[in-house]
Amino acid sequence: MKRRFPSQTAYLFGNLVILCLLLLGLWRGQPVWDTTLRLPNLLVILVILNTVMIFREGWPERPAAGRAPRPGRDLAPLRRFLADPGLPDDRLLPGALELLLAQTRGAGLALVLFEESGTGNQLAATGAIPPQLAGVRWSLRKGELVLRHPGNLGEETIPGWDAALAPRRFRSSVTVLALTLIPLHLIGGRRGLLAAVAGPRRIDAATPAGLAGPVPAPEQVALFLEGVLDLHFTRAQAGEGKFLDPRTGLRRYESFRDSFETEIERSERYNQSMTLLLLTLVPFEEFPEPAREAYAKAVASALRASLRRLDIMFCGKEPGGFAAILTETNAEIARLVAGRVLSAFQKQVQGKDAPREHRARLHIGSATYPSDATHDAGLLEKAEEALAAARARDVPILAYGALHGTGGGEGDAVRGNP
Repeated sequence: MKRRFPSQTAYLFGNLVILCLLLLGLWRGQPVWDTTLRLPNLLVILVILNTVMIFREGWPERPAAGRAPRPGRDLAPLRRFLADPGLPDDRLLPGALELLLAQTRGAGLALVLFEESGTGNQLAATGAIPPQLAGVRWSLRKGELVLRHPGNLGEETIPGWDAALAPRRFRSSVTVLALTLIPLHLIGGRRGLLAAVAGPRRIDAATPAGLAGPVPAPEQVALFLEGVLDLHFTRAQAGEGKFLDPRTGLRRYESFRDSFETEIERSERYNQSMTLLLLTLVPFEEFPEPAREAYAKAVASALRASLRRLDIMFCGKEPGGFAAILTETNAEIARLVAGRVLSAFQKQVQGKDAPREHRARLHIGSATYPSDATHDAGLLEKAEEALAAARARDVPILAYGALHGTGGGEGDAVRGNP
């Protein structure tokens, strides 16, 4: 294929050099190759040569006026991902982010979904997520997007987020965080966002073939993720989700045993603490179905708002029960986390949509590895004992160590359960 010049500058510069050389020779009385060569003949020769070169090489390519730019990338890889029926549920959201990250110039991606209360929960993340982003708590407040930074650094707001469709550039005035925020609008009025961390484009041996081209447009990214999230919740609603409860969105209790054993083994291997929280609503079975569903959603929302991304949340074995595995967490930190869960639950049940005629109390019992037990069955037994004691004493929070005087105290209990 013949190489085309990017513009006519090369032609003009070449003509100018040739013309200057020939005119300099004529001025000195020393023609370059022919003593009979004169200026009119020289100009005719240059016109003929340029005409031949232009038609031979072609005009430089220019975008047609008024024509829309070509999309950044073919949508075939994204459509193939959505059409894959064999994709397991636990790989749906992480796989979607990994596919997008392979086509972008970003360093990391984080997917956030907002509850009806406005609290944002990080569903999945991939790539290099800086600590400043990992610790951010998201919320929607009066049409504004609020970012609450960790460590009591304060919060920042992005106005007009409720009606936002285009991506927003955000550079924090508190930390060094620089993000591109893409709003997501889901079926049923649910809201979400994709936070893209700026960084060098990753093209290496791990990048799938054919994904090193132009990046997809933000509109394509938003539509793709909206489709992925709709598929995610459709599977959950239909009960097809693997170990996913359709009412709360938490993992079903059937998956608790495998995850619990895995985390115990990981804590033992790396010599780290781990705490198991067991939660129950009292009374629960006495309430009508609408009240039970409202309370279950309130507990699930409180867990998502209070726990970290690495912690794992489950529905309990019995109705009205829940469980949470707090990885790399000792008894003292677990006490603070349980207090946050209780406070978030109380705010949920005091809202305008909370049941008014029926009041439930939330009790939390905890046990910590390795201080309370060194194997999974023993730790579960200790946590159940702490939960039973909390219910019997009617205190909201009770740790196994406080129950037997090996750590903490009943000051862990937070009064004021509704």
